[in-house]
Amino acid sequence: MRWSLLSLLLMITSCSLWKSSSSRSPSEELTHLRQTHDLPALAAALSLDNQMLFLEAQGFRKIDSPVEVTVQDKFHLGSCTKAMTATLVAKFIERGHFDWTSKVSSLLPHIKFHDSFKDLTIEDLLSHFGGLSTNPTKDKIPSLKKLKVTSARREVARIYLSDKPEFIPQEFHYSNVGYIILGHVLENLSKKSWEELISAELFKPLGMKSCGFGVTSKGSESTPSQPWGHSRVDQKMSPLQNDNYPFYGPSGTVHCNLLDWQKFLSLHVQGFNGDSTFLKPDTFKKLHSTPAPSETYTFGGWLRLERRWAQGPAFTHSGTNTLNYARTWIAPKRKAILMVVTNAHDESIHTTIDEMFSALIHHFF
Repeated sequence: MRWSLLSLLLMITSCSLWKSSSSRSPSEELTHLRQTHDLPALAAALSLDNQMLFLEAQGFRKIDSPVEVTVQDKFHLGSCTKAMTATLVAKFIERGHFDWTSKVSSLLPHIKFHDSFKDLTIEDLLSHFGGLSTNPTKDKIPSLKKLKVTSARREVARIYLSDKPEFIPQEFHYSNVGYIILGHVLENLSKKSWEELISAELFKPLGMKSCGFGVTSKGSESTPSQPWGHSRVDQKMSPLQNDNYPFYGPSGTVHCNLLDWQKFLSLHVQGFNGDSTFLKPDTFKKLHSTPAPSETYTFGGWLRLERRWAQGPAFTHSGTNTLNYARTWIAPKRKAILMVVTNAHDESIHTTIDEMFSALIHHFF
């Protein structure tokens, strides 16, 4: 399994200003979309000025089980994790461990860097400007999955930084490998795993108690204690509790409930507006900035897009491990946070999620 780039591209091209002619309420739209598209579960939330105005989960944890989902259930966030990793990187920068423009080669002296990567910076990794591969290639997986998670990230960094880049550096190419390398940078400096670091530095201070990594529960359980992932096979949704390899962590293995995800998203709304002390104002500004005015991907693991309904910049990201799907939009000037998640994935899921966001925007803005 690998994270799909299609969701990222669709966000850029299709999510402009949604208009909805539907008279259905958000709750009714949630029901309509779940039933129409045969989704096991669908959940959505919207908060304004830190007040939750809509929060609802419908459907089932597993398509062949009668156990219903709740708003406390944990959903897989996939690549939405990248904004969390970028925020963790910013913490290290504020403490003086390195700078935005620090060369990665100076932070990883145990690796013999290919000449093309000698000037690779932290900024480049955060904004997908490093020229690195999208994912570790299939031939590398057998040896990587045998290693402990921190050793696997170290090996990913060694393999891909010592070899010729797949893409031209200083051009945007979405890279899970780049964020895995960022995880290794933090691990190499701290001698702690990325999982330990993000739990201590982000989840605990923000009170995100439901957060974890990988699948939300064991695939061996007879009764689903949390939502299972699903994929459409022969026009039918099939359950499967599986995930990408743990070493993908910094690129996207976090799961949590919507209430806890909202706490992290609220941090960035507050930071944009100068109302947070979690990071310095200039640090938040950097996380919400892009390498150039013509670019949309920020240093903070977001896409930054101008939206009329947001009355200014809106920040968005989606994530999928091909069995689950999550997407968020935040509109800092309106102090708005929107989230939609499902425990399923298919070719039409992007459009389905767009329709739910459309219903939320149409109803509340």
